[in-house]
Amino acid sequence: MAVGHAYEVAGGTNVIAIHFDMVKSMKESGTIYFDDTPVCEDGKFAWE
Repeated sequence: MAVGHAYEVAGGTNVIAIHFDMVKSMKESGTIYFDDTPVCEDGKFAWE
């Protein structure tokens, strides 16, 4: 996840002078969903 200045063209309103990323390893556990469908589980994407 990235936190920082938002793109106005995308409707974002966040205005900040700094930017930082938050990173979490998902190789051992974790799931990413897109429209209620898991697309990445335990570090492997569904198409791999």
